[in-house]
Amino acid sequence: MNIFLRTQRKALHILAVVAVLGFCLHLTGCVSGQRLSPQASLPIEDLSTYSQLTNSYIDPLGGNSELLTPDQAAEQAQYMRRMWFSPWHRSTPGAAAYDIPQYLKRVDPSVFYGEDMRPYSSAWKQKLELRSQLRSFPNSGFAAITIRNTALRLFPTRHPAFRDFRKAGQGWPFDLLQNTGVWSQTPVYISHISQDGAWLLAETHYAAGWLPAEDIVQVSPSLQRRLESSDLSAVIVDNSPLTDVYNLYRGSARIGMLMPEVDGKLLLVVPDASHQASVVQVQAPPMSVQHFPYALTERHLSQLADSMIGQRYGWGGLYQNRDCSSLLMDLYLPFGIRLPRNSFQQAKSTVSSISFEGLERSEKLALIKEKAIPWMTLFWKPGHIMLYIGEKDGVPLMYHAMWGLATRSRSGEEGRLVIGRVSITSLVPGREDPRVTRTGKALIDSFQQMSFLPVKVE
Repeated sequence: MNIFLRTQRKALHILAVVAVLGFCLHLTGCVSGQRLSPQASLPIEDLSTYSQLTNSYIDPLGGNSELLTPDQAAEQAQYMRRMWFSPWHRSTPGAAAYDIPQYLKRVDPSVFYGEDMRPYSSAWKQKLELRSQLRSFPNSGFAAITIRNTALRLFPTRHPAFRDFRKAGQGWPFDLLQNTGVWSQTPVYISHISQDGAWLLAETHYAAGWLPAEDIVQVSPSLQRRLESSDLSAVIVDNSPLTDVYNLYRGSARIGMLMPEVDGKLLLVVPDASHQASVVQVQAPPMSVQHFPYALTERHLSQLADSMIGQRYGWGGLYQNRDCSSLLMDLYLPFGIRLPRNSFQQAKSTVSSISFEGLERSEKLALIKEKAIPWMTLFWKPGHIMLYIGEKDGVPLMYHAMWGLATRSRSGEEGRLVIGRVSITSLVPGREDPRVTRTGKALIDSFQQMSFLPVKVE
């Protein structure tokens, strides 16, 4: 009897395993002998319908033509260079730096949640106020340079602050204390030091915020003159390794970095044993840097854009990734075009623009087809900005870093279909998904303005 029961149990176990395997095979489509294609896991059809390489859309005849006149290119590059080094010519904090302490004073800690999904207390705010020693602002003032990739924070803490995790677009990854990422070798002005000395209030040419004290070194006036008088090179291949004369790795160069160059060698500022500024010569892989400014052509823009395509979305530069506005700021910097950091400010910064206010979808589409210039037209909607790269079979295409698309369930609950990457899409991404179409609004419906590069020089 025991042998029979054991045999029966074994048979039942085998049948159960076979049944489960059969069910799994049915779910994965293996019963027909076919495997799901890699595209099946993509969140929207646009990512498989349209090539995710921008060079697929380059005009074969005009792709090497300059998009700016020589005078325009020179004016833009001079402005970019002047703004890049502008933090070293401050003697007092800028307006953005004054906004940072005020933000801490106004904030209600009870509306912020930590990484444990629990609300912060008033004690959390009091601790940060004590660390910030805001009553003495500004208590410092000196020129410095970042020596590693870092970030500007709204409060002097690495801990995040989220809104309600239950609401779409308010939980992770939207850390509201993350102002922006900052690449290594970026000139900064330090206007304030925290009570414990661990945090510094810094200003770049595009943003302000708190960064860790170990991420910068002070720059002497003589070193400033040396670096500012040098030729500059722009990084055109993202994540290019930098090695010194001993072939030691010294970091990775990112698109959006400018580096001084002397006799074909790049200059890298590093800390010495006393955490004072020292300069070493480094080299990057062939063709990964170019003399600044790089010639502004469709083909060159495509080269840089494809170096970043598919990269993960990074809210405020989290995890050293890019969001929509940092993607475009970095993309155009090597060409001498200085875009601001915020998407709204980018849309306002250009020499001309056209409003979509009051227009229906069909009217917007007609205006896009008539007026948009590939690689020189930005499209803005509240909270997001995109670059027009041309058409494919009459369909306008956008290059952008997007987190996701708004969705609505059958019960009316709002959510997000996460894209989470740098991608190329149409004006109606997700149109095949009922959760997206149920919202009644496509990407193009939210467009409020198209803006034409280059930027205004101030």
